[in-house]
Amino acid sequence: MTTPEEHEWSRSAPGTEAFKQDYAAWQSLSGDVTKVLERAEATVANRLSSALAKDRLRAGGSERIPDAYRTRVSKYFESIATRTPVVRKP
Repeated sequence: MTTPEEHEWSRSAPGTEAFKQDYAAWQSLSGDVTKVLERAEATVANRLSSALAKDRLRAGGSERIPDAYRTRVSKYFESIATRTPVVRKP
């Protein structure tokens, strides 16, 4: 066991080491960490968004409509638009 009189003090004070005073390296490290965290956050947000979108009903499909169906629908709406309305007499 040593006594306080025999205690040897450290020659460097905390925080005075050269690597701790290199602020450019700290800023670079901070920027790198920020970029990685933003990228990770974007990845998680995209996964969540796609998972939520999978469960939702679609308002409109992105698939191409067959031409035969498209022409029939067009003819139907044209016939509705050109038809004269029936007026009912009281």
